[in-house]
Amino acid sequence: MRTTNKPRFNECTERATKLLCQQELLGRALSIRKLTYDRCIIFDTIQNYAAVTGFSEDQLRNTLLRDGCVLKKRGANIVLYEESTFGHWERFNWTLGHEVGHIYMDHTHHGSTEEVEAHFFTSQLFLPEYTIRQMVKKYRIIDANDLSQIFWVSVEAAKKRIRTLKKYHSQKWLPEDFQIYKRLYERIDFYFYCKKRDLNFRRALIDREVARAEREREKYEMLHFL
Repeated sequence: MRTTNKPRFNECTERATKLLCQQELLGRALSIRKLTYDRCIIFDTIQNYAAVTGFSEDQLRNTLLRDGCVLKKRGANIVLYEESTFGHWERFNWTLGHEVGHIYMDHTHHGSTEEVEAHFFTSQLFLPEYTIRQMVKKYRIIDANDLSQIFWVSVEAAKKRIRTLKKYHSQKWLPEDFQIYKRLYERIDFYFYCKKRDLNFRRALIDREVARAEREREKYEMLHFL
């Protein structure tokens, strides 16, 4: 039970870090709908939910929905979102992450403190603090565009994260922090390699993943041929 209205920043960081560490982290972007969760979370559009349940879309928008919302039904957490948010993937993905933050912070209502916690959770999930601080140690100058490119978030979200980390520092590092960085440093180094040579990082990353998959396929076929 909460005894204060102050945001639980340390708990937000710890819960987001543990969730992030459960993920594979080998793909290009952290897609919220494709993560592995230890809670029952269902993602659906407001349009489909209205069609299935008989609620009107306007009724849902007026009473429940902003950019997204969470409904709890029979032990499941249903995250609703607008179809139109598909048009801006980074904003869409962040919106869903924000709602997952409400779920993992066990919010039972939405107030200003809950919104701050959900945002802080999402920031740690997409832009893990320990990893960013290690980047700063190695590459010295890190800007919002660097974070945006590496972690597939908007530049504005990256700017906010930088401002936050100038004011906030985790009280302790978890074993998961080191594991996350260990699985991300190759991508980070590759980004700065591309940046130094004026290469398109995301295109180069895709090309590298395709080449890696092709090598794995050839290796698999060779083993079966032998």
